[in-house]
Amino acid sequence: MVMDMMKRAQALLETQLQQQMLLIDKLESGNVTGPQKVALMDAINSAQEGIEKLRKELFAYNGTLRQMQVNAKKPRTRQEAEKEILDAELDMFTKQQVFTL
Repeated sequence: MVMDMMKRAQALLETQLQQQMLLIDKLESGNVTGPQKVALMDAINSAQEGIEKLRKELFAYNGTLRQMQVNAKKPRTRQEAEKEILDAELDMFTKQQVFTL
């Protein structure tokens, strides 16, 4: 589950980076009017905000994944394992809610 979300976020990040590069290239071409330049700058800034948000999300997923790997190495009872799974799911849900706001 975490890996799927991480892969999705990574693919979205790559797409956003490509789109931002296209916008920057268009802006640097010099063939834009004043209003187009303003619109391009707004789009570039918006893309940058999305990129930063995705990077933070990926960082959080990496932390969750590392924690799950560390926890997987520890011997534990069934109750401890279920509690850890529920805690990890709650953390992911909370992070998703924060990133969607």
